Amino acid sequence: AQARRKREDPHGAAARVLNGYLSDKVNRPVVGMTHAALNQLLLARGITPQLIERVETCLSASEAGRYGGPSRGEDNGRAVLNETERLLKELDREFAP
Repeated sequence: AQARRKREDPHGAAARVLNGYLSDKVNRPVVGMTHAALNQLLLARGITPQLIERVETCLSASEAGRYGGPSRGEDNGRAVLNETERLLKELDREFAP
């Protein structure tokens, strides 16, 4: 919501928020971690494979939007932010004891 209000780059905001959230939950930085390493870490924390796949897809989409050039479009950015928001809610439920 804050990224939308500030009119931030949606792809960059999605990556920042999701990486920050995951780092907090696993008590270590996840930025720069390979997707395979992050997947294993999340699996070890009890996150379902389906949700891990969505996290990977969202992070990949945010990277593509940030580094793929201007053709990615604003609608795509909104979709990535919307998916990030849904992911955070679902991850909260799975990380909860």
